[in-house]
Amino acid sequence: FEPATTSQAVISGTLWTDRNEDGSIDDEESPLPNVTVLLYRDINDNSALDAGDLLLTSRMTNADGGYSFSSLSTSSYLLDVVESTLPTGMDFVSGGSAVRALNITTAQISTGNNFGFNHTGSIGDLVFYDSNSNGIMDAGESGVPDTQVAVYLDENNNQEIDVTEREVGEVPTNASGIYTLRNLPPGNYVVHVAEQHVPAPPGSPNAGLYNTMLPTTGENVAVTLTAGQPVTSADFGFAELGAFLGRS
Repeated sequence: FEPATTSQAVISGTLWTDRNEDGSIDDEESPLPNVTVLLYRDINDNSALDAGDLLLTSRMTNADGGYSFSSLSTSSYLLDVVESTLPTGMDFVSGGSAVRALNITTAQISTGNNFGFNHTGSIGDLVFYDSNSNGIMDAGESGVPDTQVAVYLDENNNQEIDVTEREVGEVPTNASGIYTLRNLPPGNYVVHVAEQHVPAPPGSPNAGLYNTMLPTTGENVAVTLTAGQPVTSADFGFAELGAFLGRS
């Protein structure tokens, strides 16, 4: 290969948690410090990381998720994030390719070479009409569609929703009563379905009406989520007020 021409070029960027996966660094999104970024010379100039490419140096992202390579020569380069240095359970989601190819000219300042990652933990399962009020979805019982499920960060781990604790996401159930809230970091959470948001089931004299249902499993489910874990056991049963009282 031809020797690179001496230059004072710079390559820089930021690594961050792209919670909404839109490729933009938003005010409420967090940087990713202490992550290693490698800089290679693309020897065969094919914009892909091959065994023959030359590892030049590395940087660790700072407290703001930033990194910078300076005093670079005119050449073709590759950026590669060492994913094993990321927090466990995160995947690359935005910013182009996970391996970034750059053709750098004399004294070029190449900024905005950003890499977005997101958490892969999830909480879900089912909201259902518990017609026999036994807290279990039995054969013949159906899911509750179009009902909002909210997830709160349980900061003090008391398995309750306190007034100071924030909602981290909300999602509706599908036609079968199934829901999944994705991209959650590890932590303690409380999942919540409000009884006043659950309509009476089809076939009931009150079909479609609200404020006629009671929870048979409680309105809250506490979940401890590990990195990248899919929790599929946060279920909620609801029965009509008359049926519930008749079996209590």
